Amino acid sequence: MSYELTGKVIKIGEIQTFKNDFTKVDVIIEVVSGDYTNPIKLETYKKVAARVVESLNVGDEITAQFSLKGSEYNEKYYTNLTLYKWDVISASELESVQDVVAQESQIVEDKMPF
Repeated sequence: MSYELTGKVIKIGEIQTFKNDFTKVDVIIEVVSGDYTNPIKLETYKKVAARVVESLNVGDEITAQFSLKGSEYNEKYYTNLTLYKWDVISASELESVQDVVAQESQIVEDKMPF
């Protein structure tokens, strides 16, 4: 099953490594629903986990596509939301500031006589 939501990244967890080089990263997305905000935890695995850490920043507004999976263990039920694709709608302010600083340093370097 495939689902989609739009919200702001409020936390990106550390890369967790398990047996057989299995990796996992949790991403928390804040979704506004009326007067309330809902923090939604999405999980990513393996290569997607590395891409999340490299390409997303806290504060990014994204549209996330994820799958919904359920399981049962010892008569307890679990639900996993697995992020597999995302589009950044607007980058975080931190990223924008970093871009401006990089551009300004390039301008200064371009004006150097040597």
